[in-house]
Amino acid sequence: MPSKKDSEDLKDVQSNNVSLNPTVSELLDVVSIGMVILSSEAVVVYANPHARNLFGINKNLIGSMFEDLFLIEPLIDVKKLFKTIVSGGSFQKQQMLRIKLDEDVSIWGIVSLSSLKTFSSEEVVLCQIKNISELKEFEETITRQSHLLLELINSLPNNIFIKDKEGKFLLANVWVSRLMGVENPQELLGKTDFDFHPKKLAHKYYQDEQEVINTGKAKINIIEQVVDSHNNRTWYSTSKLPLKNNHGEIVGIMGIGRDITKWVKEQKTLRKAKYMAERADQLKSAFLANLSHEIRTPLNGILGFSQFLKQSLPQKDKNHKYIDFILSNGKHLLHLISDIIDISKIDSGQLNIYKKNFVLNELMSQLEYSYKEIIKQKDLNNIQLFLETPLNDKKSTIFSDDLRIKQILTNLLNNALKFTQGGTIHFGYRLEGKFIRFFVKDTGIGILPDNIKSIFKRFHQVDSSLTRKYEGTGLGLSISKGLVELLGGTIGVMSEVNKGSEFYFIIPYKKVKLTTKESPVPSEKSLSDKHLIVVHDNNQSYDLLEIILFQNNVEVMRARNQNSFFELILSHPKKIDLILLNIYAQWFDGCASIQKIKSIDVRVPILLIVDAADDTKIEECMAAGANDYIVEPINHDLLIAKIKKLIQ
Repeated sequence: MPSKKDSEDLKDVQSNNVSLNPTVSELLDVVSIGMVILSSEAVVVYANPHARNLFGINKNLIGSMFEDLFLIEPLIDVKKLFKTIVSGGSFQKQQMLRIKLDEDVSIWGIVSLSSLKTFSSEEVVLCQIKNISELKEFEETITRQSHLLLELINSLPNNIFIKDKEGKFLLANVWVSRLMGVENPQELLGKTDFDFHPKKLAHKYYQDEQEVINTGKAKINIIEQVVDSHNNRTWYSTSKLPLKNNHGEIVGIMGIGRDITKWVKEQKTLRKAKYMAERADQLKSAFLANLSHEIRTPLNGILGFSQFLKQSLPQKDKNHKYIDFILSNGKHLLHLISDIIDISKIDSGQLNIYKKNFVLNELMSQLEYSYKEIIKQKDLNNIQLFLETPLNDKKSTIFSDDLRIKQILTNLLNNALKFTQGGTIHFGYRLEGKFIRFFVKDTGIGILPDNIKSIFKRFHQVDSSLTRKYEGTGLGLSISKGLVELLGGTIGVMSEVNKGSEFYFIIPYKKVKLTTKESPVPSEKSLSDKHLIVVHDNNQSYDLLEIILFQNNVEVMRARNQNSFFELILSHPKKIDLILLNIYAQWFDGCASIQKIKSIDVRVPILLIVDAADDTKIEECMAAGANDYIVEPINHDLLIAKIKKLIQ
């Protein structure tokens, strides 16, 4: 039933000489959008309840002019518009206008105007009004957000883009447009890389993107070379990810690229610098190896013949004293050279560790004997030396580098002797689970707490003045630290001033079974009637070896070149007892020569003569079949012991 207000409006319509079909009137009253009927003069003659609510329930719409209800754009001629609508019969026009609520308040609406005939066949204008304020605000919000998003991606110093499945640009920021050589990113839309890049390069980009689309797997930080519009080659780190719609279907790709040209150039410079540094290291290593060989060879003669002369002179001969000076200074020079070469090789990572089975107790006993002799020679009778070896020979057989362990202990014992004026020096080892702990403990001057922190730094000395009381280069402990770390261990010190110090290092303990062939005990049998081939280029070194071997009744044959060497082997089948081989002989080619020797006589042992215990040729030669090696300058007793062991 129509309300009282509706009935009054209907009367108003009729009073304005406009009569509506009752059915039409009832229909207009119940529709959910604002419906207003205007006379041909643009005067409101009817407004349904929804229209009254829209404009304000207290506002009387009947009799109002159309232009009073809306903010009319200047381009709209209302009177002409109505005249056209009324005369056109079926004319219809839709316009977005602002609906006036108050003097300063308005909302957005869609206004549709169409002609309508009343019950009495009069021409009027039906005005449909729909409030779209929320939609308009949403559109404005989207527009603002889109603008902000566009500003954001344009402000980022990266290439940001979106492409469809065919590789066409759907979105791109200004950085992409600059790279492509266009002023506005809009110019890229609908185009592909083939429109801007060389065909080969564009094809690569397309393949990468198709792989992302087909597999659904992103490509993160791939390095791409890019050619810009000026034909400049640049490098980008690009990530490409699949773009999905609301249904989870892949419809394209998203990409972001960062210019890394500067980084690539820096890396190229660094690689070049690294290559140059490595090359310099190689040259330095070659120089050090040559230096070691050139210095050790004459030192081998000096120390060797001095030792021989000392042994040949009567005990009371006054020349003993002078020979001792030669031996002492020669050994000091040799030690200095070895330290310099070792620290250089540790720095360049070229010092090698060679592990083998050996009896630790024997090594410790050798050190004990050597240092008791040193104490005796230097008249250090107020110092007592004690050795601690808790394991028997069988259990003390371990797998490690015996020469490097001996070198570390030698450095620590030298320090102990240097800084101990009287008292005791204890050294040895203890087993601690899967590790073995070596120690050298003295009752010397001790170390100040401030110096302990830097004690293992190279060139560090408690007294570094030129007039220091204690000699040394300050390299021994630094070298020891490097060697311990190469052996997989750690080194440390505990000390108290005027009470003494204890240096220790801990390395993995790998126990091995001792077999008869691996027995370190040299044979006491004579070397008489044994036949040895000696290969050495240096005449003085060969003469020294010949004298040492002749003293032990060994028959020596010298090979001066490859032909004479193999002729000696072939002409004395099964009569050669050992080959003493200097690996620096000009004709010696390492692995191949040793393999050839073994192919002729597999049983003959080979003892290598080397300049340094970490020479890179050693591992190759040992793998090829060599049995052992000895370092120049050669210790006479050690040489004979090794020969006896190998022949046995």
